[in-house]
Amino acid sequence: MPLERIYFGIDVWAQNKARLSHPRVTFPENGGGGTNTGVGVHKIAEIGVSAGIFAPGWTFEHFPNHEREMEGVMWDGHAPSENIVCSCGDGMLRHPPNQRFPVTVSAKRYPVGSEDFFYTDFSRAFSRHGEEETRRVYDGSQLHWQLGSQSILPHSLSESSLAGHNILSHRLVDERGRARLAIEAQCEMPLVQSVMHEQESYLPIFDFDMPIPEAGALHFTISFTYNLRIPKAISSFRLKFADSETSLTLTGSDGRKTLCYTIFPDKKSISTSRFRQIGIHVRAPVLGPDLVRILDIEEVLLRPKNAVSITGYMLDDVLLKRHGHGDSKHWRLRWSYHTTHKTSVATSSVPHSDVTGPFSYFQVRVDGVDVGRAYALEHVLPNALMASLEGCKVDVIVKGVGFDGRELASVVRAIFPRI
Repeated sequence: MPLERIYFGIDVWAQNKARLSHPRVTFPENGGGGTNTGVGVHKIAEIGVSAGIFAPGWTFEHFPNHEREMEGVMWDGHAPSENIVCSCGDGMLRHPPNQRFPVTVSAKRYPVGSEDFFYTDFSRAFSRHGEEETRRVYDGSQLHWQLGSQSILPHSLSESSLAGHNILSHRLVDERGRARLAIEAQCEMPLVQSVMHEQESYLPIFDFDMPIPEAGALHFTISFTYNLRIPKAISSFRLKFADSETSLTLTGSDGRKTLCYTIFPDKKSISTSRFRQIGIHVRAPVLGPDLVRILDIEEVLLRPKNAVSITGYMLDDVLLKRHGHGDSKHWRLRWSYHTTHKTSVATSSVPHSDVTGPFSYFQVRVDGVDVGRAYALEHVLPNALMASLEGCKVDVIVKGVGFDGRELASVVRAIFPRI
């Protein structure tokens, strides 16, 4: 068995300093775990085995009001602000930062996507919902968690390159039901009067290793909202290949846009014609210290231009049933799908599931409220919501979304919950 297939566990909660009758101990013996989890990960990487990190939610559970900041401290080695308080007292005294060996410094990085398909809508493992969902579905919580919903996200350590004063950065912005990747810029150095010429900045977003089909081309689609808030700035998407690069300059007015671009193989160097990276390039005067939002990226899709997938689907057989006994009793909604039209095709780049077929997930709506995403042909419904609907005629909407973000089918049915 290859060494990398052996996982050595590390408990983030094991601090080696807690005054417990049976303290949990992790490596290193003096100060392991917590913000020093990366020290153990580094040692494991030296040995050549893989790391399994237990309870990584420690930063959110132990640092009220500083969750996200401490997430960056533990994983990426960010410097924390002063006076951070944790559940056990002085945060920085008990959990000092470890900028030399954060967790991600020992992690291997791999290209995203497959050799012929990539899609992301920047969905996270949690999401915000509306007031109605908060009250009727999530018991007053303003966020809900669903690990399966997380899409491919850019690495948090991506940094602006090219010499200059202007620094580009990205962050995820949560909205109801979805997220966007916000690209921002600022000057992180004191403004020098003598440095007034334009600055160039580049921010990589995703790394690929995708061959460009010799007998075809790659189709690149990106949806975004452009904000023209920097006078005289020129922004562009930069596509990098094994031996060349091209820029797609953003023009026009503010607002939501979709840019489509076809990447043809380089006939002079087909053997090395591979797509490597998407990034943001900005040429602008020296900015001020305040962050300026340049654009929000909503979706990115890459697939062979001549790829054809099976089209024409229908969702059907929507049923509502009770399952379980005693405290485990619950409502479960089920449905099926079938193909209404089939296109003859040798290969298709779009992923396909043995369980859900062409659908990546299903969005379920009951009595006007969103009850979540389903990654199977069924979905458990909240008991409290269903109890409030007992004996009523209720409309259920199930929408099937493909792996490329398209809505492929939907169905509306009336159900009658009865205890």
